[in-house]
Amino acid sequence: RNEIPHSCGELCGKKRSGMDCPHPCNILCHPGPCPPCPAFVTKACECGKTSQSVRCGHLGAIRCSSICDSLLNCGKHTCAVLCHAGKCQPCSVIVQQVCYCGTSSREVPCGTDKEHYDGTGYFSCHKPCGSKLNCGKHECIQECHP
Repeated sequence: RNEIPHSCGELCGKKRSGMDCPHPCNILCHPGPCPPCPAFVTKACECGKTSQSVRCGHLGAIRCSSICDSLLNCGKHTCAVLCHAGKCQPCSVIVQQVCYCGTSSREVPCGTDKEHYDGTGYFSCHKPCGSKLNCGKHECIQECHP
């Protein structure tokens, strides 16, 4: 029998310090810190699409080779970045938006002012509206509006 100095000969059983490890130390009672956990656990990658078997207490990020594909802030396009942590970047697709009165347009990143869309336009060009009033004879003279 191999005797360990300062050991009672029983299993250690202590919680491993500094690790997110639920497994107690499984070696004989010993002096000093416990060695790393020998168990393997399944952890999901950053995007959650795949999982891998890694050593318990593994602190590094796990990334797969899949494209994120989450819906972006615009609600139309999806994230084309490989597996990543956190929120996706705002949509960078450039789209053309028309003003409320339809006389002006602008190029902006997709999703810009989407909350202001009224079914015909996204923004005010500050020119006179020009839409026919209900009477059918006169034009609206207010600034471009929804």
